Amino acid sequence: MRTLRSLIPVALLFLMTACADEAPSAPGGDLEAITWILDGASIDELVDGAPAATRATIRFEGGEVGGTAACNLYGGTYEFGDDGAIVISVSSMTEMACEEPLMALESAFVEALGRVTSARVSGEDLVLEGDGLTLAFSAEQPLPLEGTAWRLDGIGSGTDVVSSTFAGTEVTATFDEARHVGGFSGCNTYTGSYATDGEAITIGKIVSTHIGCAPDVSDQEASFFDALGRAASFQIQGSTLTLLDDQGGFLLSFVAASE
Repeated sequence: MRTLRSLIPVALLFLMTACADEAPSAPGGDLEAITWILDGASIDELVDGAPAATRATIRFEGGEVGGTAACNLYGGTYEFGDDGAIVISVSSMTEMACEEPLMALESAFVEALGRVTSARVSGEDLVLEGDGLTLAFSAEQPLPLEGTAWRLDGIGSGTDVVSSTFAGTEVTATFDEARHVGGFSGCNTYTGSYATDGEAITIGKIVSTHIGCAPDVSDQEASFFDALGRAASFQIQGSTLTLLDDQGGFLLSFVAASE
């Protein structure tokens, strides 16, 4: 299992809301608390040959910015100025390695964010500009918790350490309207119950099959089941589901299985 460590807890970075005496107003419209997806034309401007399913996103909330940079999660801060001016500073990133041209796109995207000087929103479109640069985004609609097939892409322990799943294993979860949760743990199938109240969530005892697997996969399964049992709240941003513990610490992150 590859361990990822960032300068700041990235998985939490864009879930937290900074405190301020007076919240800044978004330039040109409401760009905050929305996951914005970089469009294909902007990706092509940054790098040649990116796969069609490549995703680069950005989300602004309470002075903190974060998203996916084609391969890794990133986080940082932003500050509004006058007349639509904005300054974005990326200060942390996970350290997964991806194939080219994703790594080249990631570098170009993060570098481009540092050059942004203005932002404008029109309906569900966001444009960031600066120094001969134009990045166009569209708003991503959040998926529902229930009925979405979720695929695990990160396991945490309430700290700033995040682990990816083992290569060759796929861990899934589906929450249905009858308040059952189930899926595949990478080794066994499992099922349980859950309850929600707003963004609060409680997951009951997990029951699974008992197929023996390699020790590292079994350890991953145990960590996954433990995290499910500790979940106290959830956040959905676009096609990403995050489960947090009762202190707001990161436990699990999922992406929609079609992503």
